[in-house]
Amino acid sequence: MAATKHSKQRDALIEILQSTDTHPTAEWVYDKMREKFPNVSLATVYRNLKHMIEIGIARELYTDNSSRFDANMSDHYHFMCKCCGKLFDIFPQGESSELKQLKDCGFSVDRYDLSIYGVCTECGKAEQS
Repeated sequence: MAATKHSKQRDALIEILQSTDTHPTAEWVYDKMREKFPNVSLATVYRNLKHMIEIGIARELYTDNSSRFDANMSDHYHFMCKCCGKLFDIFPQGESSELKQLKDCGFSVDRYDLSIYGVCTECGKAEQS
């Protein structure tokens, strides 16, 4: 991880992103930032999120209609509900067959993520009612 300059705003943004597992949008982070820093701009939030991605302390997840951000850098999957739009972290139990196959073929895997799309249990129950 590369060194980065510290500022009160950047530290607050990192804290906000690390304190949630909801995979927020930049706009959500911006709203939270404005609680502490009323004059912060959306451009500043985007710039700092991009910097966090570049130095490896956050990742960007692409959805159908927006980008979402995740500060959990452990290897895990994401399940996105096509009804409510929520993203859920899925932690695999052991190595996937795809990852094993890549390694068996000589690929060197540094990190991975996988997005799975479908209907979450809550929306599934609502559809059945």
